[in-house]
Amino acid sequence: MKAVLIAMALVRSSNVVVPRPAIFHRAILVASEKDAVDHFEGTLHGVNAKVELSKRTRIAIVHLVGIPIGGRCSGTAWLKKNDIVVLEKSFEKRLNKRLVRVHTANLDNEAHQIIITVKLPMVGIVEMTLE
Repeated sequence: MKAVLIAMALVRSSNVVVPRPAIFHRAILVASEKDAVDHFEGTLHGVNAKVELSKRTRIAIVHLVGIPIGGRCSGTAWLKKNDIVVLEKSFEKRLNKRLVRVHTANLDNEAHQIIITVKLPMVGIVEMTLE
């Protein structure tokens, strides 16, 4: 929490360069020592996905890298109950530009994996497993 407060105080001063939003998201996840973070990774059709998921809040920081996705794309997602995924608005816009839609995400704690159902252009609906 101290990191978040320090970052917010720095933003108010006039001569400070504001860090990228992804850094703030990472600071929020790291701020609480009680909040355990799980890491998941997987590849589908040349796109490498890395996810940092908070066990307590079920908020995930998603990093996508690959030629089919147009280089790099990162954002925040929230895994709600019943496999519903809510994407950060700017992240959802970037994915929509690439004609990618995330339908569901099923978190399996026993197998330590996330099964994500996505709709891809030219391919259709596929499942991506992150372990």
